[in-house]
Amino acid sequence: MEWQGINLTNYHQRIWLDKLKKLTIQYSLVSVIVVMFFILLMRYKQTLNQELINIQHKNQFVTKQVTQKQRQLALFYRQQNLKKNTIKPENMLFILQYLEKLPITGIVTELSVKHKSNDYFTILGKLNNQNDFKQVTNYFENLSNYDSSIDMIQINSNNQLEFIFSLKKVEK
Repeated sequence: MEWQGINLTNYHQRIWLDKLKKLTIQYSLVSVIVVMFFILLMRYKQTLNQELINIQHKNQFVTKQVTQKQRQLALFYRQQNLKKNTIKPENMLFILQYLEKLPITGIVTELSVKHKSNDYFTILGKLNNQNDFKQVTNYFENLSNYDSSIDMIQINSNNQLEFIFSLKKVEK
């Protein structure tokens, strides 16, 4: 057996130290990369949060606008329906003036006004004799742009002739 001596050089220490330096540098680089990646992720998260906030504000604004437009549209529809479902003032004025010109005065007891698709007037009245009734019937039948009909005729206990005429505006 041969004699072996003890290696008193620092060869193994340098190799170990070099490995330790390399590992430290590698761990440091990995740590720096991980920290940079984390910082980039945080910035990306902030950017996404800011975009989300902007989109939410835009969404609220658009929602408010849509709600406002829906209210305006509903109001417009209500106004259009009111215009459709109201009696035209010129028709009302015409009927009142026409009734004032009746050949026999004091016969109208009630005037009922309705509106469905057209203006509709119901005239209730009383007469003392049948000749006056013929005159009133002819008067209403000669009314242009209106359809006239007799809805009821009866004689009451005072021998008066009670009648109901209906006048409906004919739209052309």
